[in-house]
Amino acid sequence: MRLIWLIIVPLWLLANSSEVAIYKEILQSLFPKSRTITIYVDDKAELENLEKTGLSIRFTDDIAKARLLWLKYAHANIGDVPIFATHYSIIRKYPKRVIGGFYWKKGRPTIIFYKQRLLRYGFPIDKNIQPFLEETR
Repeated sequence: MRLIWLIIVPLWLLANSSEVAIYKEILQSLFPKSRTITIYVDDKAELENLEKTGLSIRFTDDIAKARLLWLKYAHANIGDVPIFATHYSIIRKYPKRVIGGFYWKKGRPTIIFYKQRLLRYGFPIDKNIQPFLEETR
């Protein structure tokens, strides 16, 4: 039993730290010139991961004040703020608003960005994002 814990805990820590590194890279690519980023986050675990990035992020409970919504769950009134999805269901729920996403599907991580939506909301197309770009209508 102890051997199992010695294997599982380091793997979990590695996966968690990888996710934090990915989040940091995503935010730095989306906001290359911003000193402070205002984000609405609807999941406590996601909020904790974003805090671990070491970036200057101001978290808000007011969706209207956010520059980006970091969503895992659907919401009723979200205005016209761009969305970064952390669950595939968000991409399906808000197909015209999601600029990108990072989520797990069938046990694999998926990173995706939508070029036209990034441009519509004024986000730069960074070289780190380019491999994950999809054209949209």
